[in-house]
Amino acid sequence: MKRNAAYRVMASTVVAVGVGSGTLDGMKVRVDQSICTGCELCVGMSPKLFKMSDALSAQAIREEVPRELVEECRDTADACPVLAIEVSGV
Repeated sequence: MKRNAAYRVMASTVVAVGVGSGTLDGMKVRVDQSICTGCELCVGMSPKLFKMSDALSAQAIREEVPRELVEECRDTADACPVLAIEVSGV
C-alpha cells in the first residue's frame, strides 16, 4: 500500500512541474547586458536560446526555457566566462 501512495505523490509532482506543457514552470534565463563581453560562446553552445544583439552582446531569444533545453541552458550559463547568464527557477 505505501508503495502505491508514494507513486501517486511522485506522479502528481511530475504533473505539477509541467509535463506536457513544453516548459518547466518558472525556469527562466536572461543575459546581464552590463557584464556580457560579446564573446559569442553562448550562441555557439545554445543557438536555440541565445543570439547576438545589434549592440554586439548576447541576449536570450526567449525568457522561458523549454523543457528539452534545461540542461543545455545550465551548461551554457556555467561556461560563460564572465557569468553574465542568469538562470532562475527550477
